[in-house]
Amino acid sequence: MRKTFLITLTIFALTLISCEKFALEESVDTGETSESNGNVTLQITEAEISHFKRITYSIFRNGGKVKNINQQSPSSTFGAATFALTEGDYQAVVIGHNGEGNATISSPEKITFYKNKTTDTFCYYESFHVTEDNLRKDITPHRVTGMFTPAIY
Repeated sequence: MRKTFLITLTIFALTLISCEKFALEESVDTGETSESNGNVTLQITEAEISHFKRITYSIFRNGGKVKNINQQSPSSTFGAATFALTEGDYQAVVIGHNGEGNATISSPEKITFYKNKTTDTFCYYESFHVTEDNLRKDITPHRVTGMFTPAIY
């Protein structure tokens, strides 16, 4: 009995320390405006939105993540995210991709994907300053990886 308990406890402990940790405060798009009282909107240009089916928006301030929103196509708000931010300097990282699961953005320099698989991936980064006025940014993510699919004719 004791041996079974120790094996079960070991498996549980290994599972906890070996898996990728996802931030609990992440929000998932539910089809509503991201934050109804928001003052900063990031809108992906119409031409680029057709290239991917998942988008992760992360907002950083002073080296720490302050907001995170995940969206999946189709959704009425797919391609636009609104955040309620206080006055100050921020960095935005937006990742669009066609993989399974959401991208995890730990910092502007560290991004991981579900099961470490990358497909067509697009990235946008910008530093910006928030004032009392509403801020709307039209953004264009740029391709950073492509998926190679051979076709036999």
